[in-house]
Amino acid sequence: MIECSTKDQIIKAAVDIMARKGKDSSIVEIAAAAGVNVSHIYHYFKNKEDLLFHSIGAYIRPRIPIFEMKLQGIREPMSLLTKLIWEQQHYHKEHPNYAKFSLFECRSRQNFFHHEAFSYVFYWARIMKKILKDGQKEGIFSRAISATVARDTIQGLLDIEDILYFAGRQEEPPFNHYDAILDLLLPMIVEDGLAEGESGSKSEVVIQSAETLFAEKGYARSTTLEIAKMSCIAERTLYDYFENKEDILFSTLQYRFKGHIRDCADIFHITRPIGKLRQFIYHWFTIYLRQPHFVKTFVLDGIFNPNFYHSKAYADFESFMQVIDDILAEGKTDGSIASRLDNRLFKNMFLGIFTQTMLRWYFSAERSLQFDMAAWINEVTLLLTRAVQTRNPPQARPLSGTSGRD
Repeated sequence: MIECSTKDQIIKAAVDIMARKGKDSSIVEIAAAAGVNVSHIYHYFKNKEDLLFHSIGAYIRPRIPIFEMKLQGIREPMSLLTKLIWEQQHYHKEHPNYAKFSLFECRSRQNFFHHEAFSYVFYWARIMKKILKDGQKEGIFSRAISATVARDTIQGLLDIEDILYFAGRQEEPPFNHYDAILDLLLPMIVEDGLAEGESGSKSEVVIQSAETLFAEKGYARSTTLEIAKMSCIAERTLYDYFENKEDILFSTLQYRFKGHIRDCADIFHITRPIGKLRQFIYHWFTIYLRQPHFVKTFVLDGIFNPNFYHSKAYADFESFMQVIDDILAEGKTDGSIASRLDNRLFKNMFLGIFTQTMLRWYFSAERSLQFDMAAWINEVTLLLTRAVQTRNPPQARPLSGTSGRD
């Protein structure tokens, strides 16, 4: 019992000092703050880094069962997701030291991703992914998006919001932007409320379902009944839009060819703001292939380094990100991008998913894991363009007060 108390004292002191002083913290300072000898620290921990990582685990481990208990009785995926986001933001507001040192002192260290403490962070991420996948099964969240990419996009936004606040680049704590964050995220992932021209019309749903079925089973073995079931409509409804199965086949090809024609036109002269945004996303995310050393340094020693946000490099970085503002302003003018879009939050989300992606790619390569970069970039592009496009009024979402504040 006494040993546990001593260890807890050390961890609490480490969190307080490391959050204030970061890598400049010393074992001697931590020991003094905990009221123990330096030898006590080395009795429990290998070194200062091991103490830091164990401190993260000590914060998260007891929080997970408490949060899971709060989820009991909440069945609707939308409410579960908004509750999770609220809980994370609220926890970081109430425990800023934890948030600061987890972002600035752990995420930038390669060893953290191999430490047992990371398993608790990963478990939290799995909760969000399960909520998203359950929502897709129930038709609440779009089946057209990747639950993994959506999870990393949401988490990336929340991380960047924290980073900019703790680095002194945002005046208000991220918790104050909870409703604005939901206004950005939910239209990106919900099934309904798509603007015309996306996969919202019944004919396009049929085309996309047929395309999938033809590829998986072959045209000859696919039936109109199967296509209808996959499209969630009655088989007779198919014939309101198509003459027969062959008409569906050629309609799928025509649909893709028309899209490629628009894309080819954009290659030579991109005029549509959405097309410009796609090209910007592709450019950013393929930097990893062209300049991998730069990306690794930028993510680990730039984004997760509070000094970066006050360095001479940050002004140039902001100028580069201004391109997004220009694209969004053009789209808001012509109506292709939602006027309600919060540019600052979108840019933070963009930077967040970029950071999550680069970490994933880097550590996948380190562990010799297979990672389809092209497919991932396509999924990211789909999500980010869904987030900005003008849409029909979405279904009512749970009020923030009822989803997280009780």
